[in-house]
Amino acid sequence: YDLVGLCYFGQSHFMVRFVDRHGMLWFQDGAANGGLFVNEGYAADHSSESILRRRDMVLSTLVYLK
Repeated sequence: YDLVGLCYFGQSHFMVRFVDRHGMLWFQDGAANGGLFVNEGYAADHSSESILRRRDMVLSTLVYLK
């Protein structure tokens, strides 16, 4: 299984990150940036703390793909 999606919740709203097939981490918050995805670099380069939290939001759901 590969981790492909991370959902965050806070302030009565969700935002997501996803990991592409190259290991790049992408961030999307439709309320803040009109649905555009923002490249955040390689997922492996992020600390555990930066994965567990995104700004003032907390990781709530992980999505895996077989």
